Amino acid sequence: MAAKTKRVDGEDLPPSAFLYVGDPERTETWHLPVKFESAEKTESHIRNALARYNQTEGIPAKKKESIRKKLVALAKAHGIDASGFKAKHHMIGGSMWRV
Repeated sequence: MAAKTKRVDGEDLPPSAFLYVGDPERTETWHLPVKFESAEKTESHIRNALARYNQTEGIPAKKKESIRKKLVALAKAHGIDASGFKAKHHMIGGSMWRV
């Protein structure tokens, strides 16, 4: 049996290409794709994930902070300025608040 993939932007991506995978067998639970074959596509999707982070549904609140940290680290690793994102999203008393 072939490994599950989800087609995004013309590429078949494995679960490891997403910041969140709810159920590895159900691709509709895979959110925020950030690993593509080219750096250009990867960086474009990291920027997109930064822009739509709060719009993503289906990610449990308890997972959001670790995803946020991974996203900021990926942005930094790819030379993407995430300072505006970091200023908008922070944790207060275990809950995510957007200011």
